[in-house]
Amino acid sequence: MENVCCESPSKIKNSVLTMAMLEPGSKGHIKDFIMNCEDNGSCTFVRRLKEIGLYSGAYFEVLKNNGNGEISVSCQGSTLALGRGMADKINVEISDGSVISGSFIGRFCRSFGIKCRP
Repeated sequence: MENVCCESPSKIKNSVLTMAMLEPGSKGHIKDFIMNCEDNGSCTFVRRLKEIGLYSGAYFEVLKNNGNGEISVSCQGSTLALGRGMADKINVEISDGSVISGSFIGRFCRSFGIKCRP
């Protein structure tokens, strides 16, 4: 059986953003997924994301992201709740919205409602 999740390995760059870094209201599309094709769990993860409607090229909007815990996302007409670990493995390109870094300062700002940018 062909390993469909490993068709083209993701090339991670320093400027790549993950879904976990986005403020509520941010919109964009999914570029690719962070995965290790040697690990069966990674392929299962990507397959599961595709099953729930998250795939490369899909457009989304972040509905909820308070800096810890789950992230709510609207994608292709469905509302999905993702764990932070899952959202951190989804590389995105934003078309509109704010980005907050995953650093301590970013989490501090978010907890007080201050919009921070990297």
